[in-house]
Order: sequence, then C-alpha cells, then structure tokens
Amino acid sequence: MPERIPKVLYHYCSVQTFYNIILTNSLWLSDISKSNDSQELKWIKGQCESYILKAWDDFVRTKEEAGHLQAVDFQSFSNTYEYIKKLIKTDTSKCWVFCLSEKCDNLGQWRGYGDDGRGVSIGFKKELFQMAHALAHEDNCEEDIYFHKVHYTQDEVREFFEINAGLGGIQITDTSDDVIAKIQEAINLVMGNLPFFKPEAFKEEREWRICYSMDTAKLARGKIPFLSYTAPRYGDIISLQNYGFIPKNGMLVSHVELIVPNLVKFIDTITIGPKSPLTEEDVQLFLIHAGFLQNGSDSSIKIEKSTAPYR
Repeated sequence: MPERIPKVLYHYCSVQTFYNIILTNSLWLSDISKSNDSQELKWIKGQCESYILKAWDDFVRTKEEAGHLQAVDFQSFSNTYEYIKKLIKTDTSKCWVFCLSEKCDNLGQWRGYGDDGRGVSIGFKKELFQMAHALAHEDNCEEDIYFHKVHYTQDEVREFFEINAGLGGIQITDTSDDVIAKIQEAINLVMGNLPFFKPEAFKEEREWRICYSMDTAKLARGKIPFLSYTAPRYGDIISLQNYGFIPKNGMLVSHVELIVPNLVKFIDTITIGPKSPLTEEDVQLFLIHAGFLQNGSDSSIKIEKSTAPYR
C-alpha cells in the first residue's frame, strides 16, 4: 500500500499536552489499549481470523475440485488455528501510539481529541515523520517502531490480507504444510500492523500514526523502551525513551516519549481550538519563552484561531 506523507499532519490535544510537548521537545506515545475507542485493535483481529479461515477454505475447495481432498491435513490446520486464536486473544505485546490527522481544523477532531474544542492542534512538517519512518527501517534497529497511514475501507483490508500478508496466493500445487506456513508468516505481519486499521466509520479522521510496540515480557525482565542505542545514526535527532505512567480517567496510562531535540524545526502551525480561551498572543509569548520563536516579529510558526463553528 503506497503512502505519500502529506506536507503537514496535525495532532489535536489539550493545552496541558501542548505545554508538555513544547517544553520537553517530545511527542508522547500513549498506550493504545487505553484510547477512547473501545473497539481499538479488536475489529481488525476479527478480520484477521476471517481471512485466515477464508484462505484455508479456498485451499480445501481447490484440492476438492482437483480430487485431492485426501491430501488435506485438517488436524494440522485445526491445531494451527487454535494456536492463532489463542495468540490473538492473549497477545502480550504492548503498543503505544501518537495520532495525527490530515485535517487541520476539523470539528470531529476537536470533539474527539482536542479537549472538546478547548485544546490546540499542532501542525507537524512531514520531514519529522520521514525521520521516524527512516528510523523504523534502520538495519540495526531491533525495536518495533512504525509510521503509517491508518486504513479503513474493506478494499484496503482485503489488499493487506490477500496481497501484503500473502493469504490470497494459494496455489493448486501447495500442500497443507505450505498453506499453514503462509498463514503463520501472515499472522506475524498482521500482529505488527494491527494499530493501522480501523473500521470504515472512522475514515473521516484520515489518521496517521507513529507506533511503537514491544512484548510485555521484555518489560517484566526490566527492559524499558529505548532507541538511541539501537539506532545511533538517528539518536541525536530522534530517540525513544522516558517510559512512565500518568493517572487518567481512573486508569494508569503508560507512555513513552519520542524525543526530538530540535522539535522547533518541524512545527508548522499552531491552531487554537474553537472553545479555547487562549489568544494568539498567549501562544506566541509561550513559544518565545520556550525558544521556538525569536521575538514578536518571528512568523516561522503560524499561530491562528480555529474557524470551526463550534460552541
């Protein structure tokens, strides 16, 4: 699925989060399981099971039509499928995400993610995400960090499972072992891409995500998320560290910080929410204080008030 990164992507957040981002030069990736979407990850896991069953059914039908049904090892598939269902249900990986939208000043985004219109939207230049993408593809980077567009349509889901994950490539010459191996390879790819699929009802969000994941067993052994050691070429520019928790809505929500020491280079726009009491001058003085603007005449970061009709 080719992805062309937009020139600017927007992160909607509260004023408190905006304050923290600027003063710490970091983006907080939060535990996806504590998001405000109760179906996060669950829907695509259901799709995964459906496409695995479809791949096997196609294989069985192919063998039956060829008169070779006796060669199908139903027990091996049953064992594999039960293992996969258990893997999906008891997945021990933990995933943290930083969410963005292609939409600059959008009512739905203000309501859902911008503190009900009282927060701000930070426009980040695409060069920041190109670095994150490059970091993910470092040969010596052993951590699972990704930057991708979120996909919503059934056509995109089918393309991912049947083409990218290889579940649509069943051949008449394949054996049961061949098909089971393809399914096992597919599940490994799928589990690393779960955060990049959401139901079509969310497609108006036009979301992109930076995602970091690791197995909680590694945390139990005392390993904390950290990327500078594994990717020294980018360690001085962008790194992942500072694993911690904050209390939120009665929960303890974990996060990791993506540190960008020269974050000022990558901020294009600050849009003040339609219900925010902040003024353009408030934001300008704060950015001067933080060293993101030189003085009152510095317009390198555009500051504007939302025009969304939200009251």
